[in-house]
Amino acid sequence: MNCRRDRSLNKAGNIPALKGGTDGEGEAQQPETRRAASPLRTSSAARRSPARARSTRASASVTRRSRGRRQQRGTNARMVHAILKAASPRRMRQAEIRKALQAKGVSLAYPSIGHALGQLEARKAAKQVGKTKSWRYSATG
Repeated sequence: MNCRRDRSLNKAGNIPALKGGTDGEGEAQQPETRRAASPLRTSSAARRSPARARSTRASASVTRRSRGRRQQRGTNARMVHAILKAASPRRMRQAEIRKALQAKGVSLAYPSIGHALGQLEARKAAKQVGKTKSWRYSATG
């Protein structure tokens, strides 16, 4: 039930009455209080004024360190290929491939490993062993 103020005056005088009032089961509902709108805090320079954006950009370039570059396209498939090649005659599951990558200091999610294996299978560099979830290096690719 919405709490709206009735525009008309009640019998007692000039105090507006609440519409709906009490229905006998619970307490009277209080009118909603509204807060003033406050601007969103944002760190993007696109939402700031141009003068302010320039000053923050200039100071940020002095104090900010460069982050590592994004990996080159196809890097995951190359890393998975190297792991399969090292374990050559043996077959490996995705969990074993992931553990081998983590031992090298590379963290790779399971969907990324699956996608890389699909790419290697398309180039005939890896084969899925039967209907299992294990993979083997293929020298034909």
